[in-house]
Amino acid sequence: QDHRHHMIDAAVIGATDQATVKRIADMAKENVLNGLEELAGSIPPPWPGFRDALKTLVDRVTVSHRGDHGSAAPATKGRDTTSGKLHNDTAYGLTDLTLNGVPLVVNRKPLDSLTAAMVDKIRDPILARHLSLLLKDKSDKEARVALEAFRARPGPYRGIRRVRVIEPVDVIRIADRTGRPYKGYKGDSNQCYEVWRLPDGGLTAHVVSTFAAHQGQETKPHPAAKRLMRFYKDDMVRLEDSKFGPVVATVEKFDQNGGIELVPHNENNADKRYRADKSDSVFLRFRPSTLLQSGARRVIVDELGRIRDPGRPKP
Repeated sequence: QDHRHHMIDAAVIGATDQATVKRIADMAKENVLNGLEELAGSIPPPWPGFRDALKTLVDRVTVSHRGDHGSAAPATKGRDTTSGKLHNDTAYGLTDLTLNGVPLVVNRKPLDSLTAAMVDKIRDPILARHLSLLLKDKSDKEARVALEAFRARPGPYRGIRRVRVIEPVDVIRIADRTGRPYKGYKGDSNQCYEVWRLPDGGLTAHVVSTFAAHQGQETKPHPAAKRLMRFYKDDMVRLEDSKFGPVVATVEKFDQNGGIELVPHNENNADKRYRADKSDSVFLRFRPSTLLQSGARRVIVDELGRIRDPGRPKP
């Protein structure tokens, strides 16, 4: 859970010579002969004070991370290109309908995957009514059996494998050669997180999607807005003030709602650990105003742990 274990591994390997390896093997062999576990006994340190000296270095080190800014390619004349998928794989059919300003789109789902909560989204009203009565108050196992029986029943829906559902999704619209949009994709990937100052002095977050970034056109929340910060995933950020005090952290994730989450530079697999036990103790969460108040700025940490810091930004 801590990236610094790599440093400890390297120090132990570097201080281990062939004689030490042989001594460990002899201890393990002797344990086996005496009916004990195949483990070595106490191994003396390579020199007095080795552990304390290593702990001092581990406590002082700053782990180096490389932000995901894309990859420079000759075809782009040295400019960064986007990395990762521009959108997910599911293609949505377009309609002229909207719900609360969000376009309604259609796509196909396997009949076997339907649940009672999804029935209202089925575009065919007659089919939706049949399935609503069929799946009412049924468990998942009972629903699968009922759907299989419905598929085998004589009638217009015999042998049905997929159903068309309609739902509100903000999609990237794809046009044909004539410029007419004919399908859409959900752009799940975001490229960077920006903080802008608006003409009235207020702050706002602006998340640039990977698809928008790939178009090569800068988008602004307001024509007269001024960008104060831009952070990519895995960027290293120095914070003057946080729940951990002054700390160098890395960008873990951000979202379209304006929030950004960071973790101290040494923390590993923070998101995976959160999904496992819902513990968010290592996360540092900010909005634009609190991020600015914390003195956040991007820093560079090279392979030797040297920090290049431009200093606290002006408010």
